[in-house]
Amino acid sequence: MFPRKTPMSLADPRTVDDLLNYRLSRLFAASGAMVIRLCEGKYGITRREWRLIALLAAHGAMSPSDLAARAHLERARTSRHITELTARKLIRRVPVPEDGRRAQVDLTPRAAGSTRSCSRNRSASTARSCPCCPRANCRPSKRPSPS
Repeated sequence: MFPRKTPMSLADPRTVDDLLNYRLSRLFAASGAMVIRLCEGKYGITRREWRLIALLAAHGAMSPSDLAARAHLERARTSRHITELTARKLIRRVPVPEDGRRAQVDLTPRAAGSTRSCSRNRSASTARSCPCCPRANCRPSKRPSPS
């Protein structure tokens, strides 16, 4: 890192380093590399697949359309990820009893265990990649894990 000659100011940016979007982009790149190595290397899932799994862990079973909306992904892309994750037995389609044409997606027990483990590892990597954050903000939450 190069030493700064002037104090940084988000309110009065003087260089690209002072722009909030640039700084957020750098943070995302730094933390993203660790997350990609963790998710793809250890768990064999992409960042987008992780997003879908994490949303299901947090909110429970939902329709593929609701999952796409929560993940901010197109429905077609979400459908492809659901097919891939179903084939790998990480999520399952659950028929809606009132309407046999519809189904919801939910985590399998295997995915639920991986989610808890991956979340702990991601929390640790986030704390390492963001040294400017107070340590109190980087502690794991006391919330019960989804089951």
